[in-house]
Amino acid sequence: ENENPAPAEKEEGVLTHEGYLYKLVDGKIKKIFFRLVGRDFFFLKSEKETEHKGMHNLSGVFINDEHKKVEVNGKIYYKFKMKYPKKEREYLVEGEENYKKWMQVLKKATGFKNLMEMYDVGETLGNGKFGLIDFNIL
Repeated sequence: ENENPAPAEKEEGVLTHEGYLYKLVDGKIKKIFFRLVGRDFFFLKSEKETEHKGMHNLSGVFINDEHKKVEVNGKIYYKFKMKYPKKEREYLVEGEENYKKWMQVLKKATGFKNLMEMYDVGETLGNGKFGLIDFNIL
């Protein structure tokens, strides 16, 4: 059984990634199959299902990339959180490489930007009433 098939990324509206993620529900781990199509994050009972159980649009969603290992029933998972406008969901991923791939495609779908990749922290340029100025635009 192929746990996490990983098709190549394609243009908006076409399947960009799919695979299993896990959620902790009442202390038990629940395996859920997800398909990322552009910015739409579908969840299904299994990879063989054709109808999805639900969908989240990832516009305005923030990803908390914890890269934190957790152990559940003797298995190691990597944890991340997705903060939707009205709720927060925590997901677990098997395997570090699989985790990195999910982070890559989910961040791309949400338009995630890391400030440290956009700015170069340099020497203090000045200060004012409300703080210091330490950033140079790259």
